[in-house]
Amino acid sequence: MPGHDGGVRLEATSWERLTDARADRIGKLTAADGGPWLRVAIDGAPTAHPEGLAARLAEVLRIRGRSVQTVRLSPDGLAAASRNVFGISVSRSTVLRLVEALPDPQPRIPRVVGVDEYAMRKSRVYGTVLVDIETGRPVDLLPDRESATLAAGLSERPGIEVICRDRAPFSAEGARTGAPTALQVADRFHLWRNLGESTERCVSRHRACLRAPFTVPPREPSKAPQAADKLSTSPWPTGNRFADRTREKHTIVHALLAEGHSRRAKRDYHMKGTDVASRSWELKSGDITLGTLSLIDIDQPWFRCHFTPGEGWQQVRELFEAQAEAVDSGDQGRMIEAIAAIRNLPLRLHPQDGDETITPVMIQIRGDKANFRY
Repeated sequence: MPGHDGGVRLEATSWERLTDARADRIGKLTAADGGPWLRVAIDGAPTAHPEGLAARLAEVLRIRGRSVQTVRLSPDGLAAASRNVFGISVSRSTVLRLVEALPDPQPRIPRVVGVDEYAMRKSRVYGTVLVDIETGRPVDLLPDRESATLAAGLSERPGIEVICRDRAPFSAEGARTGAPTALQVADRFHLWRNLGESTERCVSRHRACLRAPFTVPPREPSKAPQAADKLSTSPWPTGNRFADRTREKHTIVHALLAEGHSRRAKRDYHMKGTDVASRSWELKSGDITLGTLSLIDIDQPWFRCHFTPGEGWQQVRELFEAQAEAVDSGDQGRMIEAIAAIRNLPLRLHPQDGDETITPVMIQIRGDKANFRY
């Protein structure tokens, strides 16, 4: 019955079901198409008593009408969960139908749009997202990140005034083509990044103008003058039984070598050949060193003066014979190791006297090896 004072539009009523005591619980209410009316749909009603039907529904519509309007004006969320909050004693399916019947809200034309890319499959498929900067809501999702697609998406929204984008080339070209009158600005991340890079370049350029921070050295408590401890290059502590035993063997081996005995004299002192070999190669200063010293450590300047790169086994043998009397060489293999160590030393370029030119160096890197060309 259109035009009723209560704002009710009746369609296909059922008088028998309304006379039931639970008539206020079986009515189906749906929101009208965006208007102020409510449409009550009850199956199979007679048309002989429309006034009585409207009077019978007055109390039901008063309660149900407020419920439907509350649902229609409620914020987004789960409709079935919201019915308990708003006091709606209907099923969840009814509330869902009410919400689905509402017209979709008309999207506002954004004024400031942010353009960025998103990955549907990382490193495989990328798209473009448009976001309303003022509201923080997404506006549209474009299927790819091509400039033509972005230009088409921006041209459909003529009210865009500002485009916030990154440094991607497709974003610049698409924004210039799709919205030529819009102002293009950098996003927040790139603004901070540009500021940081500019500050770093400025500080590096004027580093000489900066002063080193001055810190007051802390005061140390005054100590009574003590006698200087005896300096020792030995890494082993004094008073340790292992260190004392090693020092004792060290002294015995060097005493035997000083008297001209061979290394076979170790049999008289029940020592191993490795102990005698290692002790004999140590310096004769009385201190125990870490590891053994080779000929290159004992007389390195002599080797550098007499060794010529490029020579072969003959020069190694001559060096071995020349140093046999000066140094207790032990065997010729250690001499060969010393020569190999000298060959592996980096080449140092010493310019001639009065020559102040700079020699260019080309570096060619292949894998983990580098070749130098002068």
